Amino acid sequence: MYKKQHSKIFFGHRGGAIIMVLVFAGVFLVAVISLLQFVLQQSVSGRGKYAHEQALQVAEAGLDYYKWHLAHNPESEWSGTTEYLDPQSGTRLGEFTISATVNKQCGVIMNRDIEVTGVSDSDSRFARTINTRYMLPSVANYSYLIDESVWAGSSRTIVGPYYSSGGIRMDATHNSLVTSGLNTWSCDSSFGCSPTVIKDGVWGAGSNPELWQYPKTLTDFVNISPDYSDLKSKAQVGGRYFSSISGGAGDSGYHIIFKSDGTFDIYSVSTTDVSWGWVQGSTASQDYHTIVAESFIGNYTIPSTCSLIYIEDQVWLEGVVSGQVALVVADTVHNYNPDIVLHDDLVFATGAKVDGITVIGENNILISAKSPEDLTISGIFVAPSGKFGRNHYVESPGWYWDFGISDWTYMTGVGSSQDLGSLTINGTVVSKNRTGTAWSYWVYRWGTGWLGQNSGFANRVNSYERAQAFDPPPFAPSSSTVPYLVGWSE
Repeated sequence: MYKKQHSKIFFGHRGGAIIMVLVFAGVFLVAVISLLQFVLQQSVSGRGKYAHEQALQVAEAGLDYYKWHLAHNPESEWSGTTEYLDPQSGTRLGEFTISATVNKQCGVIMNRDIEVTGVSDSDSRFARTINTRYMLPSVANYSYLIDESVWAGSSRTIVGPYYSSGGIRMDATHNSLVTSGLNTWSCDSSFGCSPTVIKDGVWGAGSNPELWQYPKTLTDFVNISPDYSDLKSKAQVGGRYFSSISGGAGDSGYHIIFKSDGTFDIYSVSTTDVSWGWVQGSTASQDYHTIVAESFIGNYTIPSTCSLIYIEDQVWLEGVVSGQVALVVADTVHNYNPDIVLHDDLVFATGAKVDGITVIGENNILISAKSPEDLTISGIFVAPSGKFGRNHYVESPGWYWDFGISDWTYMTGVGSSQDLGSLTINGTVVSKNRTGTAWSYWVYRWGTGWLGQNSGFANRVNSYERAQAFDPPPFAPSSSTVPYLVGWSE
């Protein structure tokens, strides 16, 4: 009886132990399976991350390959797929597909939009695509590019890099690099130094002197000068071309008014009035920049595949620019270099991300003697052989002493106050010679004596357009001969 009862108790303990073993085994098994699943998941994730990262590296390699390809084949329009091999072992690691969109104007490549998709052989599901633009650096990267010494006065606000091959007196408020190509230069009375003294490449009372750099050469103006004969031929074939009216006399020309609908009106200017003034020196000169009589020629569209207007005579310019266009003013027939006269506001219909204009003048780009009190101009203004600015005009007629020729000169006078308000430039100014839009001189007038003569704009704001640095309008000159990538994105 005792043994039988003891036997039941023994087997009862034995069954409980089995249950406990099974419970712990199940828990352990679940833990092991979960751990294995976690390890497997991490392994898969790791391989995915590896493939994902390697795909990006393959895409970057494709971009480098395309840069190499274009360095040897500048006019190539190739797109395609190429395998990527390990440079040490020669083992294939993946492949990249290049899709290049070549942007042309008048048959000339302006830039390339490049899309590169990289795929790793370790897992082709993880493709990476990068987009960028390949182009020559444009002058639109700067607010000003000048090839002579210059004085930026205290009434100016400058946004964007400012460069001169000569010396710079910087008294303006600015927020970016100010760079001179000279270590030192001779500052004379025309720059406010009397007597003449030797100054650093950049000096003055301007803001942020820690941004001043010198000597440093950033561009060669020889590369900025265009081939006018070539541009003329392109405009005659696919753009808009207008031959000379004045026959090289310079006292007439064309008046262009851009319209917000993407067209432009053009007038023939037959009669002009003369204005006397000083051109950054002591000798007075006359210009024919005031329109007296003109006649309407017509309204023209701007060809989308060759948005180039070439005019072989002096041009008065104003209006609202819609889209992107280039205006070139040069005379390859007569012994005459025409000016561009900024007659009134020149602005964008939508904004710099969509609209843009390159204005290239063979001689000068000048603001009219009869300019508005407050003037706004937008675009890239290039005077590769002349200057950008506004001459120093007198208000009233009379006999003035011309120190350049040491004699009296009768000046008609503009007839209105020359102490103007504000000038706003949205874009870039490129000028071979010294710029200037505000002057303050003493002049000697017969019967009156010495007069303090101010001329130009009391306040000036210059802001470069960053959007146009990435997407400049047609035929904007390049500031370097070395192309680069801009606007990388994934």
